Amino acid sequence: MTVARTISRASLLFAILLACGAVSPAQQATLGDDGMLYTARVGAYGSLFPDGSGHAADANVIALEIRAPDGALHRLLAPSGGTVAPDAKPFLVWEGSSRRLFMVWEGLNHIHSAVRLSSFDGSEWSEPLQISGNPFTKKSSPRLAVTRETYLRGGLAENATGERTVLHVVWYEDDYGIVDVLYAPVVLDNGATPAWLPPIFELGQFVPQASVSGTAATPSLLRNPRVVAAADRQSVLVALVDDGSHQLVTLRVDVLPVELSAVADELARFFADVEDDPCTGDVTSLAERARAHLVVIGTRFSAYARSYMADTLRDWLLARREGECSTGGATGLTER
Repeated sequence: MTVARTISRASLLFAILLACGAVSPAQQATLGDDGMLYTARVGAYGSLFPDGSGHAADANVIALEIRAPDGALHRLLAPSGGTVAPDAKPFLVWEGSSRRLFMVWEGLNHIHSAVRLSSFDGSEWSEPLQISGNPFTKKSSPRLAVTRETYLRGGLAENATGERTVLHVVWYEDDYGIVDVLYAPVVLDNGATPAWLPPIFELGQFVPQASVSGTAATPSLLRNPRVVAAADRQSVLVALVDDGSHQLVTLRVDVLPVELSAVADELARFFADVEDDPCTGDVTSLAERARAHLVVIGTRFSAYARSYMADTLRDWLLARREGECSTGGATGLTER
């Protein structure tokens, strides 16, 4: 992924997002393209589910209310148990391609705070995913946007279509006065939950510090980052107030095509299968064969992009093979 940045003292986008995102402290709603209105409510289990017995009456839980177009109302218990922060503000996003509802919220287990993520397919909830960070910091205002892409996977003889969904999660974190806006991309490959926790980025590191600081932001502005999917559906825009410079900031996060990693995997197999040792054979022959192989396997890219990558690979091998092989051998060359 790449992060691009632009700085503005008076970001119209930020103002619009704040206005559109205004909700009551314990309620967040979104409309699905199925005509259903989904609303998340936080409260005591006994109050939200007076006939229930799954939790203590005073346990803080999240209830999902589903209102059909005809007005019929159905209330479900979200998979949060009693680990919901008292002032949590769950955020809901309906994703039309997968027909799933995604929800992020601030969870609390004794004194440990975490951002949690789950999805609802109309009948069942997914197992909540805890997005790790510092468990001792106060987290609030988690927000979510979704991008999706279809790609080709597998070898040349077994190309199959895959689907990658990226859940872009942002939230505010307060570590005893040190405040940050954090971002984590959760990647679902064909709907499968990732085996590893996502990387976490502190977005302030991408903001150039201005020589003249703006007016100090109010706590409510600092605590309200926003994220929305861009029109191309392959990137998201994050709006926040940077605590260091007091600037209103808009960041764009682009999702790189998954085919890039597929091409890298195919090239690794190519180097493993070459007859000669890639570190001792004729480097010119190796470079030309690698170039031709990339042209063949990179058919998902445009002819210009494919040719550019192939030429760059050939030139890199001619210039760098000896140095890479001297430090990492054939395995190191393949990985590079």
